[in-house]
Amino acid sequence: MKRSILVVAAVMFLSGSAAFAQLDPNCLGIGAEFSDRATMAKFVYTATTNISLQFGIGYTSTSQTIDPEPAVKPESESSLGFLIGGKYFLADKDVDPFIGLAFRYSKPHEHHTITGISLLVGGQASIVKKVAIFGQVGLDYDMNAVETTVGTQTTKTTTNTLSLFTGAVGAIFYL
Repeated sequence: MKRSILVVAAVMFLSGSAAFAQLDPNCLGIGAEFSDRATMAKFVYTATTNISLQFGIGYTSTSQTIDPEPAVKPESESSLGFLIGGKYFLADKDVDPFIGLAFRYSKPHEHHTITGISLLVGGQASIVKKVAIFGQVGLDYDMNAVETTVGTQTTKTTTNTLSLFTGAVGAIFYL
């Protein structure tokens, strides 16, 4: 929690000297986002000077090591995830504060899906005219559904998780 708040504060402080205005409408960008959940490639479209629409593609790989080794080892999971969201910029300053909303979906394997929604708050600053860095914290709600079949019986387990102060940092290169 403290780490997420410090990351956003550091981005805002270090980029406070950048004196570039927010980008013009109808501008496309590509970028990367690094969070505690996954690394994501982002495609950004600035619809207006205050509204940014985003599409993201992320990849996560998870494996487990258990000692002593059980008779049946858990399988590693690789997941391709997708994000659709938007940010509303509250001011046009050296550091542009924003609020945002994002929807996420991933399917680590055939019988496992993760769906989530995030409410975001953060800041974005241009370090040169076409390059911006950002930091954000969020409130995330995730629905994790796993379907297990043993013999002829299928069981579906759903776990709902609410996470506060999830953090991410990233950069966007505008074309």
